[in-house]
Amino acid sequence: MTTLPLVAPPRAAHGPAEVSWGYFALVGTLVVLGVVINAATGGNVLLAVLPALVIAGAWALWRLPMRHTLLVLLLVALVVDNPSERPQQGRWQSLLYDPGTLLYLNLHVTTGVSALRFSLLEVLLAFLAAVAAARAVRGTTEDGPAGAAGARPLGQALVTYSAALAVFAAWGLVRGGSGVQILWQVRQLGWLPVLVFLAMRAFRSRADVWRLSAAMILAALIRGGVGIYYYFAICRPQGYTPDFVTTHGDSMLFGIAFIIPLICLLERPGASSVWLSLLVLPPVGLALVLNNRRLAFVSLLVALVALAFSLRRSVRLALARALIVGAPLLLGYIVLGWNSASAFFAPIARIKSAADPGNTSNQTRDIENTNLIVTYLQNPLVGSGFGHEYIEGVRAFDISTLFAQYRYIAHNSVLWLWSQAGIVGFLLFWAPFLVGVFLATRTYRCAESGTQRVAAMTTLAALVCYFGQAYGDMGLQSWTGTLVLSAWLGVTGHLAVVTSAWPEGEGVLRWPTHAAG
Repeated sequence: MTTLPLVAPPRAAHGPAEVSWGYFALVGTLVVLGVVINAATGGNVLLAVLPALVIAGAWALWRLPMRHTLLVLLLVALVVDNPSERPQQGRWQSLLYDPGTLLYLNLHVTTGVSALRFSLLEVLLAFLAAVAAARAVRGTTEDGPAGAAGARPLGQALVTYSAALAVFAAWGLVRGGSGVQILWQVRQLGWLPVLVFLAMRAFRSRADVWRLSAAMILAALIRGGVGIYYYFAICRPQGYTPDFVTTHGDSMLFGIAFIIPLICLLERPGASSVWLSLLVLPPVGLALVLNNRRLAFVSLLVALVALAFSLRRSVRLALARALIVGAPLLLGYIVLGWNSASAFFAPIARIKSAADPGNTSNQTRDIENTNLIVTYLQNPLVGSGFGHEYIEGVRAFDISTLFAQYRYIAHNSVLWLWSQAGIVGFLLFWAPFLVGVFLATRTYRCAESGTQRVAAMTTLAALVCYFGQAYGDMGLQSWTGTLVLSAWLGVTGHLAVVTSAWPEGEGVLRWPTHAAG
């Protein structure tokens, strides 16, 4: 009697001839296409190899784990220049400028095709989102085991945020707003939830946390190095002192790269953390000083204070002892630097100027804030909707020649959001950030390892720095701020489930079971 096998025999694999012919057909098509393009463009090698590069890149994004592809994309996006932010004030272009032009500017600028009103970065993010969706539907495990990628409250807040974005864009259009300006206003806001969901899927292990930390520190060192070179090798020989050496958006990146080693010293004390601090803090600190953004120092200071109040009791006590020992040095630094013009005391000068009522920049910001509040009071519940200018009842300086959209995109992104969406819209848009603060602090308390605590506190610091950038300098429209915050928010969204700060599938929150220290 014939017995049936318990396991069905595997299907026959494709023969080598079948696979070879498929690859030969693809390679042959690409070669012929390259030759045709090369001839049609008069010998343009870059355009000739472009189809092969696009297909190879698409294959890599489709097949490789998200923890690799998203990490590389974040690193490249944080390293290259964003031309719209006028790096080096437009006076000098580094080797990072042309790649940044290709990544950040709308493709119609680089290709001449007027319909391509989006950037290569957005194309890559959309493709990664499609890959993540396809993997979720198929249940594949390239990005780790199946299951909830992140805490449910964060996901719900992000979905609500996305819906609110669509509603208030439609509300603005109905009220006669400009559709073109809406696209500029909500561009980074719209990609933030996509990036968070991608990060929750991509960064799900201890190694991923350290890779992400290393990528952001490396990006800060490269950008800081370019800024330091620009200051000392380009500007100083010409007797010129630049207002900033990289871009305003780098304040967020420099701040997080400065904070990560400090958190490591507190949560993972040891030789490796000491060496990390010695290697990272001096160059990043110098880059912060030379970039000369007072908001960077204010945001960094507020983030450090927020971290100090959120640390475990044992770490807070150790930090308090260190502050008591170092108090005379700190006090001396403040006293000596209060009225000093030396670059060594630049942090004191920049923080001091932020509170100076006679500072011209402060006065113009106060005027703008007043105009935004007046606009908000016209419709305090739901605002004007996106696509509308704020009411300029009082004008400071005419900056329309430098920034024609200044009434559509205000420096104070927080009050601007109030004017565009009212109190209702602001609460909906700010919900993911408040949930992020909640999850970061709970994850820190529930964490079982130093790596988890470092990730949670880095997320909290990123949120605080983002709030500062949003209130002081168009932070909601910054690609750098959006990329940095989204990555860490995604990390903590996943860690909240891993540490049971918000247990998977639980509708009721449980008290932390791990020791808080």
